[in-house]
Amino acid sequence: MPCLILGTGIFLTFKTRFFQFRKFHSCIKILTDKGANKNTLSPFSALTTALAGSVGIGSIVGVATALSLGGPGAALWMLFFAFAGMIIKYAEILLAMKYRTKSLDGQMIGGPMYYLKYGAHSPIGAVLYALSAVFASFGIGNICQSNSASTVLAYEFGVPQWLTGSLLTLFCGMIILRGVKGIAKFTSIAIPIIDLLFLLCGLFAILANLDRLPQVCTVIWQDAFRPAAAGGGLFGALISQPMRYGISRGIFSSEAGLGSASIVHAAAQSKDPVRHAMLGILEVFISVVLACGTSALVLLLSGTQNLEGAAYASAAYEAALPGFGRYFIPVILCLFALSAPLSWSFYGEQALRYLCHNKLSPRAQLCYRLLFLFVLFWGATTKASIVWSLSDLLNALMALPNLFALLLLSGDVWKETKRYLQKHK
Repeated sequence: MPCLILGTGIFLTFKTRFFQFRKFHSCIKILTDKGANKNTLSPFSALTTALAGSVGIGSIVGVATALSLGGPGAALWMLFFAFAGMIIKYAEILLAMKYRTKSLDGQMIGGPMYYLKYGAHSPIGAVLYALSAVFASFGIGNICQSNSASTVLAYEFGVPQWLTGSLLTLFCGMIILRGVKGIAKFTSIAIPIIDLLFLLCGLFAILANLDRLPQVCTVIWQDAFRPAAAGGGLFGALISQPMRYGISRGIFSSEAGLGSASIVHAAAQSKDPVRHAMLGILEVFISVVLACGTSALVLLLSGTQNLEGAAYASAAYEAALPGFGRYFIPVILCLFALSAPLSWSFYGEQALRYLCHNKLSPRAQLCYRLLFLFVLFWGATTKASIVWSLSDLLNALMALPNLFALLLLSGDVWKETKRYLQKHK
């Protein structure tokens, strides 16, 4: 799966003539666009809601897992994937905007299931994606978040996991039950603050060990290109551990290839699909290059060894910022665990709406939201190995039909991109 997603990103990069590099400087200007009416989101709200689902547990626990299992070189492959992930997410949002439609209540709706049906003319693929998205909403954006938060609080402070799960369920429920407007209102205020806090603390931790930075960069470069282990068939002989874990965690953190973020972007107001889709480039840059890159440097600069996951991150930040780091990681993980389920509840609900032919009744909507909150609580109290294995499987099921559509509709992506480039010479 990492090879397939990375290959799709490289293909789209050449197909669009390296669009993500040529127009990166224009991405920030789009944030000033406003939503036109009450049934659409502003580009800024769409971006922050999507970031709530991508900048989170993966930026800390995912990066720590990649480095502990794949070695320091995984950090470089994570950043390498970001450049491919930028154009993948751009293409996903562009197609979602192009093939979106209106629901019965006047809201704009779209996503991979719609461009699979109307663009790729694959209604079966659309149904498969929607089913996968409904189930995946209980994985990557639900049980992974609550499990990581409850695990780190239990490890550091002995807080019962059921208590962490109960509080997360309560706070998320207060927002999720208000619908997409409540979610967007919360994320547009909270996400910039949470992400800025995370990046600033990471920067201070890096500055505290600045003298070791050249040495760490050398280790990352050397480890990234160490020979792959033989065995495991063709791919086992071609892919090294740093490459495997770096790309995998880059996918997990950015959600590029899953198509999930395009669902919320399709609900936003925009005059030009290409202009709005450029937010996907900015989104991957923030979630992988800034968030994951900062986290990786803090972890490697700390010199902490023989630890994994949240415990690794907690020890690393404590080593860089004594007396503060061990409290920072649990707090920031809880904030991320609160925000990510908000986005994924919307993704799952929109996929369920598609399966119900856009006629999701208020009762069915309420049942889904209550089930989502129950699973959020269950995830906090179950085994981490089950949580991560289930999430990886569900992510793969989402990615397959989405990548099929991206490759099949790459001509549409280039056609719209070319029109935009000619218009804005």
